[in-house]
Amino acid sequence: MKKIWEKNWVYDVLKFYTDWTTRKCFRRFKVEGEENLLRDKPMIYAPNHCCTLLDAHVVLLADRHHPTSFGARADIFKSKLIYPILHTLRMVPLARMRDGLSEVEKNYATFDEIIDCIGHRVPFCMFVEGTHRPERGLQPIKNGIFKLARLAEEKLGEDVYIVPVGLAYEDFFNYMGDVTIRYGKPFTMKEYEGENLREVLGGKILELIRDYPVRKEMPLALSIPLAILSLPLFVLSFAFCWPMVLAAAIIIPKLKDKAWSNTARDATYYASAPIFFIALAVVMFITTPWWVALLSLAFFVVAHGLFYLLLYFYKRIIRKIGK
Repeated sequence: MKKIWEKNWVYDVLKFYTDWTTRKCFRRFKVEGEENLLRDKPMIYAPNHCCTLLDAHVVLLADRHHPTSFGARADIFKSKLIYPILHTLRMVPLARMRDGLSEVEKNYATFDEIIDCIGHRVPFCMFVEGTHRPERGLQPIKNGIFKLARLAEEKLGEDVYIVPVGLAYEDFFNYMGDVTIRYGKPFTMKEYEGENLREVLGGKILELIRDYPVRKEMPLALSIPLAILSLPLFVLSFAFCWPMVLAAAIIIPKLKDKAWSNTARDATYYASAPIFFIALAVVMFITTPWWVALLSLAFFVVAHGLFYLLLYFYKRIIRKIGK
């Protein structure tokens, strides 16, 4: 099995597709502070955690031209079939205290693999709160990132840089909100020797998420006519993506944690879009002229995002009228 820092074509292909589907989740995707990244140094990304699996996809998309490795819940690695797949995707298992002390102790073996990874200049992303919360602000930071950085410095014999990362979402539960990811200035633990490192890192992340995307409100006198005019386009886009939309609509009400809503929408599209694209291509090229088939396929590519973009627009108008 390859090391998680080694180049592999499966990761490259899936990253391209994952980046593309993730970008479709948002109306606007903004990256700030890329100049702070030290490509020639060992780095650990330290983002806040508020939108479940989508957070990892946002971090992955922001760093378009470079790989990133991640930690994930240890329990999902127990399957002998799933483990090599996740490992190929540069993911390693990390146990939490709720999993029991014996499981947490296994993290030290995983740390060796992570240290090898960042030593080869592939950054590792660790969500420092340990769990997600779909709210603005930050939960208490865990000590795991500092244990990892300390071990890495001892084994690599060089400074390891912790990069504060702020994920600022306009909306946690609806598709087509705006998102901004901000990279703060990297720091080493030596720079803050004797200080409370959890408070230091927490303060830096809070500063990065202080400003979150706020969309300008369109006057009702303009938005209502636009909503009426766009209804045919809304219906047409639904006609092209209704299986994926309905699948997500069935799954989401069953979720105990609604923070998974956008991840569910993204996952249904991610898993089924290629299948429906191929099926549509076969049907259209058999039953219609080639140019109609091509136009249909081109519209299919944008239909899912367009549907949710218009739906988000309509929801905002309804909320505004209801105030």
